[in-house]
Amino acid sequence: MDPLPCEATALDLSRLRALHAVSVHGSVAGAAVALGYTPSAVSQQITTLERETRTILLERRGRGVSLTEEALHLVDAAQQLLAGREAVRREELARERWICQPPGTVCHDWLTRTVRTAGYEPDIRHRAEEHHTQLALVAAGLGVAMIPRLGRGTLPAGVVAVRLDPVTERRLYALWRTEAARRPAITAAVAALQTHGAAAGLE
Repeated sequence: MDPLPCEATALDLSRLRALHAVSVHGSVAGAAVALGYTPSAVSQQITTLERETRTILLERRGRGVSLTEEALHLVDAAQQLLAGREAVRREELARERWICQPPGTVCHDWLTRTVRTAGYEPDIRHRAEEHHTQLALVAAGLGVAMIPRLGRGTLPAGVVAVRLDPVTERRLYALWRTEAARRPAITAAVAALQTHGAAAGLE
């Protein structure tokens, strides 16, 4: 495999995501709709990338555009870079578009509190109750999501899970009435939680 170009390690992830969205949707306008930008904002992102990399990244094809060979290599290299990392710092995600559960839910509050410790508010563009729906939106290039390991399941193609640094933790409690402690259903449920927690590396 060719080594990663040095520019891929220093470029802003949101600009690379704009470039990837243009590749997926075939036009600046389509990328803008998917990302929640205006077309001029996407164009500005691409122009900045071209200036930083000193190369042409888009070619006009009829009414749409396509990525040049250099642009495809840049996007691929950036994806390899992120996929190969063990962790990403919260500060690095300050300019990302987030996918999260609706306000008032535990995961929404969890995300908000987590990124506030890095000094910014999350730019939440898409909301979905189910984790698998959030992952589908991530796979479509619409943003990033913070999903607990227990609720993550199988990742869609093209989606990678990277640990946040510092590690984000939460505590889950199982509660039952004292007189129900000997019931087989309660015992089985607690044992299942302990088994799955241990398999996921949780205490």
